[in-house]
Amino acid sequence: IFAGGYNLKKKSFGKNIVYILVYAVIGTLVIFGITFALTYAAANFIGHHLKSDNQIESLETALIVKYSATISASDSVASLTLLKASEFPKLFSIIFGEGLVNDAVAIILYKVVGTSR
Repeated sequence: IFAGGYNLKKKSFGKNIVYILVYAVIGTLVIFGITFALTYAAANFIGHHLKSDNQIESLETALIVKYSATISASDSVASLTLLKASEFPKLFSIIFGEGLVNDAVAIILYKVVGTSR
């Protein structure tokens, strides 16, 4: 995150801050919610239906929340290798900025849910 922020073009980032924040913050929270719901449903299904002779331990909700917070930091920076900054400067800036803010939001989300018990 720090290296990406250091190499960030501040002018381009500032111009596209609304797009970046919408995609990063709202997108991360939506992915967190979807991941939590699916993982929680799968854990309950496994815990209730497939459990035989106590061989399968059910997951605690706190672990599911931490997992969801960690996995919600999707790495959109990998898609930047397909784009040339000179050909698509606005798209490159939005994806790069979203990747940075997305990681920061996921770290904060993990810290928040990791400390609440």
